[in-house]
Amino acid sequence: FPLSRMSETPKKRARGDNATEVPEDSAVFDSILRDALVAKTRKVDELESENSALRAEVAKLKEELRSTANSMKVAIGVKNRKIRELEEDETTIPVALPAQKIAVREPNNIFPLTQKDGYWILRVKFDGAASFNDEVAPYLISPTFDIEGLQWSIIGKRFTVKDVPFVSIFLKASCDSDDDWSCAFTEKYNLISFNSATHLHKTMSEITVYNNQVHDLGYDLISVKDLLNDSRKFVHMDSFLLEIHLKLFVSH
Repeated sequence: FPLSRMSETPKKRARGDNATEVPEDSAVFDSILRDALVAKTRKVDELESENSALRAEVAKLKEELRSTANSMKVAIGVKNRKIRELEEDETTIPVALPAQKIAVREPNNIFPLTQKDGYWILRVKFDGAASFNDEVAPYLISPTFDIEGLQWSIIGKRFTVKDVPFVSIFLKASCDSDDDWSCAFTEKYNLISFNSATHLHKTMSEITVYNNQVHDLGYDLISVKDLLNDSRKFVHMDSFLLEIHLKLFVSH
């Protein structure tokens, strides 16, 4: 062969050698592709893991929101129930009878002292219901009931709670002896309706203890507006009828 052709042969072999190296380039490409796929797969796994964590966090937040909402519903329900109880019973915590001197009106009717189911029944009809409309209303006070060595009386007094006038009923006890004394009891308050359909009942579940120092606690039984409401029939000819059922536990 001419030298010129022979001198070209190495070049062709060189080109041929390059052609034989394609599989090596393909392996590198496959390796790069595999690495890319692995990286992508790892990234997808990381994203899915993050997504799972986010879903778990969202689920946790939703559960916390539901729990908070349920707690708020319960709290609101308790508060609304308490409001309804207060509206129905129209009572507050017991308060002591004020010491100021105010005119007293006694009832014109007192009923015999009776007993039923372990309770002493103190029943009295008070006159002067309309007087509770006056800001300085007189006390309404019953004669005394003698029960197990103590003298008990019922006192009606106007009190204002949050600008709303209430009829407060106090149960007072006294003792002729100068010795120390105490008495534990529970009581029920019944405001009797003259149509027998709208009686107001209030049972005090806690035991009250009277002694030489504390002996005249009372409750806001009913608002003056409701007492004088004609539809409820608590008042007839300016009088209303009240019962206190008294169960004594200790008296000495």
